[in-house]
Amino acid sequence: MIYIIKLVITILGVYIGYKTATVPFIHTMQPTFEGYSRLALPPILSGIGAYLSISTIINVFVGTHKSSNQTQRSIGTIINIAYSSFKINNEPRFRVTVKYQGHSKIFDPISSTIQLNFSAGDSVVIFYDPEKIDSAYLDINESIKHINKASEIAPNAMFKILKINPIFSIKEESYEIIGEVHSRKENTFNASLYKKLTTEQASKLIPGTLIPCTIDGETEKHISMIIN
Repeated sequence: MIYIIKLVITILGVYIGYKTATVPFIHTMQPTFEGYSRLALPPILSGIGAYLSISTIINVFVGTHKSSNQTQRSIGTIINIAYSSFKINNEPRFRVTVKYQGHSKIFDPISSTIQLNFSAGDSVVIFYDPEKIDSAYLDINESIKHINKASEIAPNAMFKILKINPIFSIKEESYEIIGEVHSRKENTFNASLYKKLTTEQASKLIPGTLIPCTIDGETEKHISMIIN
């Protein structure tokens, strides 16, 4: 449906460009390559402008609205938060890269609320289409509720650090923490987390360090922990 809308708007843009900037000059233009090029240029530029405009409008709408097909709830991990090229009411929006169900997706544009409440490594609530995992919606309100609820739950496991890697190419002060999760109720399993850390915090995370953490989720385990 979205592709049909884009096609129709693009064709309409070409038609408007042709009627307003080409037709009035057809009889005065010289029958040369340059003349024909000048006749063709307005419709082409008008079509491109229409396509870019409708694409922007659709991207903003899709990024800020949940569809009826996005019924599956999942807990994802923020990989990166960066400024978006979009602005709404002259206010900045953000591009948020999230990993959920083993899949990575860039959500763009996202409200500035995301930057005020979350950073790389934090968990967020994602609703996606079970038949099309890339069709997903980042629910900020549910994510805030999830974070608040998780902070009230006592740690139920220990995270043993095996390795820590700086990933400054993604974002400054971002690190990938690789380790083992040990729990009385779960078998030991390997996991990796993305966290935004100060230099002092990162220097304390040496291999073998044990940090209390919380395991959440049944089919896909999500790990939360506080690093002081």
